[in-house]
Amino acid sequence: MRERQDPVPLVEGAEVARRLAKQWVREAELIPLSVLSLDYPEPIGGWETMLEARGIELFSDDLHRLSIAREDARALVEERREWERESAEKARRRQESLEALPVPAGIPALEHGSAMESLMANDPGYQTAAEEFGRPRPNFLAEELEAGARQQAAARADAESKKARKDG
Repeated sequence: MRERQDPVPLVEGAEVARRLAKQWVREAELIPLSVLSLDYPEPIGGWETMLEARGIELFSDDLHRLSIAREDARALVEERREWERESAEKARRRQESLEALPVPAGIPALEHGSAMESLMANDPGYQTAAEEFGRPRPNFLAEELEAGARQQAAARADAESKKARKDG
């Protein structure tokens, strides 16, 4: 005949059931990071680094995926929504402030200046090279053009005088 064993006390069985139920509920309330990544971009340093820096505990769910508690996920989602609201509000205020500013007509061109000189002339602290170094504006090109015009005029006059001598 078999020896009779003492049944497991009911208190111990209830404790085991309660622990298993608690574990089941905890696993049911985990949000895998892969699911969180569907709605929110992964942080630059990675989820693990960011969560560790915030003191959020990582778990492994029943499929061995890195997960966080539902409450922590809810807090992260709320934080993200608040950040998005603030960013949208900042962008809206900035857009309104830009719309209120008049659009400048442009930069007036200097009569005898380059585009750079025209731009810099509107800068109150800017000095041209001639002003800064006290030198006159170089005019060698104008001098060369004048010399060329004189040579051409002399050549034309010479050609006309030869033609006049030949005809006359």
